[in-house]
Amino acid sequence: MEHKILSVITRSADSKADDLRAEGMIPAVVYGGGRNASTSVTVHRGEFLKLRKTISESTVFDVDVDGDRVPVLMGQIQYDPITDEPIHVDFRQLDMSKPVTAHIRLNYVGESPAVKAGGMLVVNRESVLVKAIPSALIDSFDVDVSSLKEFDQSLHVSDLLLADGIEVMENDRTALVVVHPPRTAETFTDVASEAEAVAKVEVAGKAEKEGDEKEEGAKNEK
Repeated sequence: MEHKILSVITRSADSKADDLRAEGMIPAVVYGGGRNASTSVTVHRGEFLKLRKTISESTVFDVDVDGDRVPVLMGQIQYDPITDEPIHVDFRQLDMSKPVTAHIRLNYVGESPAVKAGGMLVVNRESVLVKAIPSALIDSFDVDVSSLKEFDQSLHVSDLLLADGIEVMENDRTALVVVHPPRTAETFTDVASEAEAVAKVEVAGKAEKEGDEKEEGAKNEK
């Protein structure tokens, strides 16, 4: 797989974030990896968005800081609450000789016979936390659901096929995906009946409360 590089530019402490964004740049920082302090940088919005589409949280890539290339993982990305555009990015610099923790995405593949029979595939986890040296990290784990042949059958962390050098920091019994049986007409009837019963109780409680309030009001008028 091609090793990706993203160019960034150091920025001064007095630079204004809004001005940078207006120029098509995103404020960012590079931190960790033996740095004494984080380095404030900017990255071109278009180049960042292009890279973001091709990597995951566990993809190691390089940032070129004014000609100095360092390996990083994507850190926190802050988004504008209205436009959903990225407004700040963290790059976590790595020491390639030391293990790090990262979330590896789960890629569900295959076709479950239980789903073909009418069951519903319910995904409980989109990623798992792992520990590994940076060079051992991978973009995703493939999880083959074709072994799910019965309703209520599930796959767990212990079922993952781990690459060499990767340790999953999760409970082995954590369910990743499960096939629920199809809902029958009887199930829907039971749900509707339960909802109707709850509604009647709420109405009765409201009427009782209103009656008590009227009675209390009459007493006060006397």
